[in-house]
This record gives sequence, structure tokens and C-alpha cells, in this order.
Amino acid sequence: MMSGDCGVAHMLKRFRRWRLFQTGWSSVALVILVSSTATAADNRETIQADVHAGVPETECDRLAAHPDDKQRLPSVKGVEKPVPESVTACLAAVESYPGSPRLNYQAGRAYQTVKDYENALAYYSKASELGSASAKASLGWMYAAGMGVAEDDVKAFKLFIEAAEAGSVEGAESAGLWFHYGWGGEKNVDKAIHWYTTASSSSAFVFMGDIYNRRSSGRENRAVALKWYWKAFERGNLRAAVNLGNAYEHGDGVPQDYAEAMKFYVLAAAELGDAANKIGDLYYYGKGVAQSYPQARLWFEKGAEAGHDEALRNLGSLYEYGKGVEKDAFKAIELYRKAAENGSTGAMRDIGYLYLNGKGVPKDLTEASRWYIMAAEKGDDSAFNQMGWLRQTSTPPDYAAAMEWYKKGAEAGNRVAMSNVGFLYAEGKGVKRNYKEALAWYRKAADAGDERAMNEIGVLYHDEKGVRRNYREAGIWYEKAAAAGNTYANLNLAILFSRGWGVRKDTALAVDLAELAVQKNTNARDQLKSDWENWEPEFLNAFQQRLIDRGFYQGVVDGRYGKGTLAAIDAMHTADAD
Repeated sequence: MMSGDCGVAHMLKRFRRWRLFQTGWSSVALVILVSSTATAADNRETIQADVHAGVPETECDRLAAHPDDKQRLPSVKGVEKPVPESVTACLAAVESYPGSPRLNYQAGRAYQTVKDYENALAYYSKASELGSASAKASLGWMYAAGMGVAEDDVKAFKLFIEAAEAGSVEGAESAGLWFHYGWGGEKNVDKAIHWYTTASSSSAFVFMGDIYNRRSSGRENRAVALKWYWKAFERGNLRAAVNLGNAYEHGDGVPQDYAEAMKFYVLAAAELGDAANKIGDLYYYGKGVAQSYPQARLWFEKGAEAGHDEALRNLGSLYEYGKGVEKDAFKAIELYRKAAENGSTGAMRDIGYLYLNGKGVPKDLTEASRWYIMAAEKGDDSAFNQMGWLRQTSTPPDYAAAMEWYKKGAEAGNRVAMSNVGFLYAEGKGVKRNYKEALAWYRKAADAGDERAMNEIGVLYHDEKGVRRNYREAGIWYEKAAAAGNTYANLNLAILFSRGWGVRKDTALAVDLAELAVQKNTNARDQLKSDWENWEPEFLNAFQQRLIDRGFYQGVVDGRYGKGTLAAIDAMHTADAD
């Protein structure tokens, strides 16, 4: 199913939005990157009584104290999320003790619970001025997410540093994140590690694992990443459980073991929609379990109920294509809209696709464009490519606009967009035909893993376009493309082997390759049917015999592809497609 076409950047943006709802409390319900902030067991800060003498325990403490606030009273356990009733209790407490940083901080938490960000900001600000490190960290998240105040990463970063230096675990975690991803203007992995280590919380351990789990950090080391995830998991961090499950699912640093992955996902699924979605994926693909769309649906529903956007998308896809449920395009678009409201750019593209094709909604190219552009503006590289395709296939085609969108997608790293830029240069559409430029773009796309580009490079060498003809080099690229999943490339390889161009002549192998292409690729089937006269007679006879052997053709082997042979080729394609 859909997997993270959002990319790391989008995940981080989602994290920041969700993290706001953790401001002032820790919560295992955080879906994106972390399942909890530091727990009381994680917290190395010394719990101190309110520095202002004469401030006794109040109902506000019992309803809104944070477990990790170092000014929390020892007699109060604290709550992960205040209840709405805490607003009245905390207002009364602050009226009695207006100079208490502890109570002002808790009042901010209470107001945040009811989404009164203006008052939450006011009380966090006052508590921060009075010396509450926890309030300072919470205030930083208000600025980070632009709630009750203009979004300001630099201001947030400054507050996190101050909170961390004052002993706030949340401040240290947040300072580490800002250094880790460079949100405050300075990207510094060493400083991120320093603050994660200072926080020494289960969440910080997850973030440490992320540093070593991602190539972009320059510290990629799967073994070290898993060590940090295990440390976090041992402290009960559910995000760590998901990460460990992911490692076992994909054999990333450990032997692939779907059953072990399932165990970790099930542990986390009660709290994290992400884990439920991953279980749904296992059932959807039959990984370690019997393939079951109904079971996949149940788990996607659990993830969707938790608000996880990929679970919403996957559930929408089941309804769109009628897998495990009755096909319902209206239900699909409803689910995609919910995911889009959560910020999923993939869901925005899904909606654009439905409008583009008139599925569940009236066909509307303007509305399709609006959704694709919405996703593109959020940095979705696939949306840039899709906008290019929409312009290329419009009536009449606007190749110049298509090229502009494809180049934006290519610059954002989308390999399909790179390949499409190459195609327009090769065809001279929207630009002057330039095979050398086409080859350059195809190489970029191929280096990024695009199988179509690999095949097209082979075609350029085969047809002597922009390069000297080299059948051997063409064959190398066709083989790469086929290995990467481009089924049409098998037909191009069949041409080379049927004639002995750049390779030994091998008619039997050519027939095998052509059959593979015809089985899986409609364009390859159509090409063989329309261009059969240009094939070697020996190949044509051998392929007719293959059609007879497969039971698709009952005529004579004469190398002439009339209605009977062409119908047999269709039958071969249809049978194997099914």
C-alpha cells in the first residue's frame, strides 16, 4: 500500500503540528515520530517544590500538573493530559497565588487542553517569566506551531535552548530536534546528540536512533540505531516498538522476520495509528500472515480512527478499488479528504487523481490541478510530476508548461519527473529536440532508480540518437531496466538476441524474453503485433510455435502473423494479465 510518499520533510512538518498538542504534557498518542516525552522514570531532574513558599497543593495540581515538571509537588503524580475541568481549578489557584510559576504553567496546560491558545500562551509566558523551565519549553512549541502567535522557528529555538539550560527535559529534546533538522537556522548533529543525551528520555533515545538510521545525518549506522531504539523500547516507548518492527519487517539491521515485526506492531497498535496501519499492510500483502483484505481493512480502520493519514489513505484505496469492501468512490474520496486535512500530500494527490479521472466526483481538470498544486506547494515532488503529466495530456497539450512542472519535480528529486524531462527533450516537445540533453536527464533518473529511464538510455544507444550506436551498451541498459521491473525492456532485449546485435544470437532466449514482455506489458504486446514484419523469420516461426505450445494458437507455423496469430498474442497477454 502507500508508504510514505510524504517523505521525511513532510513527516517532520506533521510531527511539528502534532507535537503542539503535546505542549505542556507527554502523550503516548503522538503518531508521527514519538510516542511519549520523558516519563517520570526517564526524568533525571530533581523534583522540587514550588520555589514560592506558601503555595500549597491545589486542585489545579491534581488536574493539570505535568509528570516531568521539576516544580511539581512531590505529593502529586501529575497527568499526561489535563481534563477540561482543570481550567476552572487552575484559574482559581492562580487568582490565589498569582506569582506561582508552577500554577501559571499548569493554567497554560489547562487552556491548551480546551484549545484556547491565546490564554495558554499568556499563562505560559507568565510562568516562563517567573522561572518555569517547563513553561518556557511549552512556549517554544507554541511559537514553533504558530498557535496563538505568529510561527517563529528562531524564537522557538531560543526558548528551547533556554528551557534546556534551565533543566527542562522537553526543552533539551526540542533543542536537539532543532539542531538535528536545522529548523532554527543551525543544523548541527553533534549539538543534537548533546541535547538528546542531556534529555536522556525515551523520546530522546528514539531521536538518537533516528540520527543513526538516516543517511542524511552523515552518521548512518543501523546497529547503533537499533541499540537506541531498544533502549527507548525498554522504557516503554511505543514509537521505538514501531521502529523495531519496521527493522524486522524489512530486514534492516536484523534478519527479516515478519512474525517478529507483527509482535512489535501489535504492542504499539493500541496507542499508535502508525502501528495499526503497518499491521494492515502486512495483511494487505500477506507478509508473514495469510493475505486478507478484510483483515487489512480492520487494521486500517483502527489506524484511521487514531487519525493516521496513511491509514486513512489505505482505507480509502480499499474503497476506491473494492478490495475487501464494496467499491465506493464516494467513501474513498471522503477518507482521502480526511487524510488531506491532516496534511497528507499523498491524499491530496489521490483526490487530484479522482477529479482527473472523474471517479466518485465529476471530472474536473481545474479541481484536479488545485489539489495537485496544493500538494506541490507543500513540497510533494510527485505532485510536481503529476502536474506536468496533466499539462502534457491536456487538450491541447501544453508541453512547455509540462516541462516547467517536470523540472520542478526533478529539482525536488523525483526520478519519474527526471525521466519525463528527458522524454520531452528526446521528442522535442515544449523544447527543441536535444538527444544529448535527453540522455543527461535519463542518466539522472536511472541513477535514482527509474527503470523507464534505463530502457530509454538503451533506446538511444540502439537507435544512435545523441550517441554512437552501440548495441552492447543498449543491451546492458535494457537488462538493467528489465531487472528493475521494466517489462517492455524484455522486448527490446528480444530484438537484440533474435538478431545477434551486440550479443550472441539466441532465438530461443529471444522468444522467452518476448513472451515475458507480452505477458506483462500492453505496449509491448501492441508493438509486437504492429511491427511483426520487421522481426527475423526464425523468431516469428519460433514465437508462433510458443503460442501453439501455450494453447493460444491452432494455426500453421508460417511466420505470417494474420488474424489468428494476432488474436493468440492477445490471448497470451490476457491470460497472463489475469
